[in-house]
Amino acid sequence: MKLYAIKDAERAGFLIGYLLYFPNRKDFFIEISEDLAEEEAPIFFDSFLRRGKRMVHTDWSKKWVQQRIIPPDRQNIAGILKEWGWKEYDEFRFLTAASGRCAQDEMYLEEIDLSVCPKQIGETALRTCKEVIPLKNRRLILLHRNDTAGIVDLTSWIEEEPERGRLQYDTAMFHEARLRAGGREISWRDNLWITLEELEKMETLLPFSCEELEQGFLGRLMETDEVCKTIDCTRQNVDYLIRKGKLHPVKKGARLTLFARGEVEGLISL
Repeated sequence: MKLYAIKDAERAGFLIGYLLYFPNRKDFFIEISEDLAEEEAPIFFDSFLRRGKRMVHTDWSKKWVQQRIIPPDRQNIAGILKEWGWKEYDEFRFLTAASGRCAQDEMYLEEIDLSVCPKQIGETALRTCKEVIPLKNRRLILLHRNDTAGIVDLTSWIEEEPERGRLQYDTAMFHEARLRAGGREISWRDNLWITLEELEKMETLLPFSCEELEQGFLGRLMETDEVCKTIDCTRQNVDYLIRKGKLHPVKKGARLTLFARGEVEGLISL
């Protein structure tokens, strides 16, 4: 991860917020400074503060970046890349080459050493999600890096915007929930997002830690070899039980299939 302070040169380096960049997915994510008042905010960030938001999800963060750099469809872009010795168009390179400056305002970027991470960013990092588990009825279990766990019902959030409606009727899509921006955001198919900030407002903390939850889950799962040993059968027998609907894999992959311990042990008495 790369971290930059977003500052305003017109106000002697006044702090606007922080830009985080994640190279693996080429994601940008902005956290607006906790000390920035609505009346002090540049136009782009003003709309977020008016809605009580200080986290700018990856899509809008990318839009902020794109407003500040040469677009990829510029007529002479090939010549610019050649002149700068770059083989391909890269938003992050263009952004940092000019320190985030552009003609429309006085904002600029200043890189921050991660070893001296600002308090706001450090506190957010502790709260970020390390895992998300989709459940039935549009609920999510969130496992946080501070070892807390919570559950969120997204039904009301989904009903607020028409474009989110797909998550209501498309169960497969809902279960494709993925963490992005270092656990600061959950996305579905790269076109629906919800930030950690929004999730926390709806989250109900669970009365046990992440470690307890993880150990509980792992302790109740069995691989195929353990199933065979437990009920004294072969892998072919396990396949037969699955086909007959007497055994139901919790997760089935090309190399690994997992089963619920309770269901397997229940077969012993059959």
